[in-house]
Amino acid sequence: MKPHPLQIERELRGWPQAKVAEAVGTNIHTEIRWEQRQLVPSPYYRELLCELFAKSASELGLLEETDEGSPQETRFSSHLSGRPFLDPTMPVPP
Repeated sequence: MKPHPLQIERELRGWPQAKVAEAVGTNIHTEIRWEQRQLVPSPYYRELLCELFAKSASELGLLEETDEGSPQETRFSSHLSGRPFLDPTMPVPP
């Protein structure tokens, strides 16, 4: 299986999985599951990942497959724009 686009983008920047996990406020195990296609990020995390990598959810391979096998993009507001990624006081969603 070819590498997940999220993994490719992370490696192009020389970032460890732990840095991405910390930047979006999750744990490394969740980030690994995203890259292994075991878990699709929620809209909240998709938005943070898109902002972090300056790429669309489609480009990062973060969209759920529909019954037809094509990615389904969910539009969401950018209410998180401008929030710092490495702010340790940023609350983690439930």
